Amino acid sequence: MTVYEFERILNAARGFLELDMPEDALEALEDLPSTNCRLHPDVIGVRLLILAKLRQWEPGTELIESVTPTHPLECRAAAGTYLLEQAREMCQKGEYEAAHVSVRILTILYPEGRHLVSKSDELLATLP
Repeated sequence: MTVYEFERILNAARGFLELDMPEDALEALEDLPSTNCRLHPDVIGVRLLILAKLRQWEPGTELIESVTPTHPLECRAAAGTYLLEQAREMCQKGEYEAAHVSVRILTILYPEGRHLVSKSDELLATLP
C-alpha cells in the first residue's frame, strides 16, 4: 500500500466521521490491508473516535490498551475523547467506579486534555 492510498483511506474515514456517518467511516478503515496499517497511531485515533460515536466500548477497550503516553498527540486526544464518552455512559448506567477508572486512564494517556476531565463535572450532574 502506498502512502497516498493510506492517506486517502484515512481521510475518507475522517470525512465520513465529520459528516456524522460513523458506520461508513468504520467501513472505510476496513479497506486498510494489513495489521501494520491498522495499528498506525492515526488509524487508532480515528477508529477510537468512530467507536465512541457508535458507543461500541468493547472493541475500543482493546485499542485503548495499545495507546501509550508516547503516542502522537492526536491519537492520545482521540483516546481521551473516547474515554470521556465511555465514562459518561457508565455514569448514566450507575457504574461509577468503572467511570472513575476511565477518567483516571484519560489523565494518564492524555495529560494535556485536563480540559476534558473538567467536563467530568457534567458527569456528576447525572449522579443520583
